[in-house]
Amino acid sequence: MDVTQPASGGKTSRRAWIITAGALATLAALYTGGWHVLAGRIEGRLLSALAGQDEKGLSVDCRNMKSGGFPFSLSLHCSSLTADDVKHGISTTLGASEARVSLLSPNSVHSNSKGPVEIRSSRGQLVGEWQALTSDVDFGLSGMQAVRVDATGLKANFTDPGKGSAVQGRAERFSGFADGASGDLATGVTME
Repeated sequence: MDVTQPASGGKTSRRAWIITAGALATLAALYTGGWHVLAGRIEGRLLSALAGQDEKGLSVDCRNMKSGGFPFSLSLHCSSLTADDVKHGISTTLGASEARVSLLSPNSVHSNSKGPVEIRSSRGQLVGEWQALTSDVDFGLSGMQAVRVDATGLKANFTDPGKGSAVQGRAERFSGFADGASGDLATGVTME
């Protein structure tokens, strides 16, 4: 009678499965840590860039800045944005805003903003409101290539303090673009 030993394939496949699972867990931990380091560096660089504008007479504040978007994008959210240009006497306030970059398409920035926006100067005040406002900015090797802005439920009111007059405008849909990717600047605006 011939007795054969059972094959040890069970131990080998179990060991391969453990090694594969360990490698995947290590990769996931490295990706997670790398994403958080990148988000922290971008947030820090943005804050220092905004602070560096003071010497140019421009003060920019992103209230309650938070980064997010894990795992496949990186986003920055501000509960409000304010910008004051002392040199030109212009002040701007914008509601909550978010900018998002997909890690799969890092040359395109998508943003959305909640109104209202107020732009104030000695020449007047512009107040804009909307239901939805989105913008997309595409970058190439030589810088910005294209900008697209879309809004629904747009309302604008301009007040001239010197004349005491006001101009109002409305559009159910607004779309505008500027594209310089081909070397020539193409622009367009549509309003309904």
